[in-house]
Amino acid sequence: MKILVVDDGQLAINSLIRILCRVAPDCDYISAMTTDDALTWLRQGPMDAAFLNLEMPGMNGLDAARAVLAQRPGCRVIFVTAYSLFQYAHEAVHLGACDYLLKPVDPDELEASVRRAMRQIETERKLEELAAALDTTPAWLLGIETAAAPPPGFEPLPEMARVPLVGSIACGTPITAEQNIES
Repeated sequence: MKILVVDDGQLAINSLIRILCRVAPDCDYISAMTTDDALTWLRQGPMDAAFLNLEMPGMNGLDAARAVLAQRPGCRVIFVTAYSLFQYAHEAVHLGACDYLLKPVDPDELEASVRRAMRQIETERKLEELAAALDTTPAWLLGIETAAAPPPGFEPLPEMARVPLVGSIACGTPITAEQNIES
């Protein structure tokens, strides 16, 4: 997984990456000190998660999140900021942010946030794999969209005919004909 960390302070970037490496040591971490650099990284390839500061020179974190999600809708955005204003948090939620963490970041809270985002990413990938295997879309599997025709293998069963059953069905321990001679 690739994780982008965007903050205008190198110390904040280093601290975040140090904590993130404990939770997800196998991830690739990319840092940027400006939102322009962050958007350049996003254009170069897929990004699974982005940690954004809110108040940055140039484009603020909310506008950067809009740009990130426009380019990479599956990217998980987590805000890490010193601003606890309700307006910021409210807008972050409406953008679809995974979390809104306040500085100084509690390492346990950051770890929990990263684990949540990673679970979401893994679940989404598994759903996409299942949809590909079934030759359909994840939205169809979730019932969000209706397809013109069901995917192959999902055709309804043919009409069944009822056949009357003559005789009885034995239940329990099976017996052989030799054991049931009298009846």
